[in-house]
Amino acid sequence: MFVVALDIGNSSTKISVNGRLTRVAANLDTKDQQALLGQAIEPVAFGDLFWSVCSVNRKSTSRLRDWVAAERPADRFHEIHADDIPLPSNVENRNGVGRDRLLGSWWASKNSDGRNVVVVDAGTAVTIDVVNEKTFIGGLIFPGADTCLKALSDKTDALPDLTALPSPIDDSWIPESIQIGRSTNEAILLGVHQHQFAGILSVVSSLQRCYDADVVCTGGALLPMVQWLPENWQFDESLLLDAANAIANLIIEGSSE
Repeated sequence: MFVVALDIGNSSTKISVNGRLTRVAANLDTKDQQALLGQAIEPVAFGDLFWSVCSVNRKSTSRLRDWVAAERPADRFHEIHADDIPLPSNVENRNGVGRDRLLGSWWASKNSDGRNVVVVDAGTAVTIDVVNEKTFIGGLIFPGADTCLKALSDKTDALPDLTALPSPIDDSWIPESIQIGRSTNEAILLGVHQHQFAGILSVVSSLQRCYDADVVCTGGALLPMVQWLPENWQFDESLLLDAANAIANLIIEGSSE
């Protein structure tokens, strides 16, 4: 049985089929999303598929479930739950923790040779979580760069919505310095993106020292920043997809016993 792993976020959906990564933008209409989804699984369209889904977007998940039921009724669709993830936790409400946080923390910890780990996932929101002594103990959540840009536009009368524009930070930037914007747009973009990087760097470095932990990072919002991350931080773009694939294999093996 082939596994299709999915990481459904608020800004995009990532799909991995046999290690091949595909992204589906969340702002596409349903028809275009389904067309891209069909292309992603085309190489293994024969036989039954196991859909292993880590999601933080209920509407997108519901649409996907309906599509699979209509187009591929023989497939197995599984949305990953907290109880599927074999990582002990010490939090107030395990079921209330985002599956992406638990899943990424489990996989990072599993591959850390027993060391403590800080896991960073930067997208619409930035989540920073800690696994201490092989136990998930919680973390921090704050708005991602695009969320900050959208809030500036929504909460002011004159500032534009710049979420569609890339970060203006170029290869000459030194993290210890601050670039100054020469226009309002540049000031907004430089302010938000440099603030985002500095915030992640400060919080994670402090947690890393406190818990003597390794650091594993993922998330599309970190891609433009990878070259400036500390050398001892690991960036793993497919962290959640690899974890979702591993969960699927655990379920398949358990059901075959």
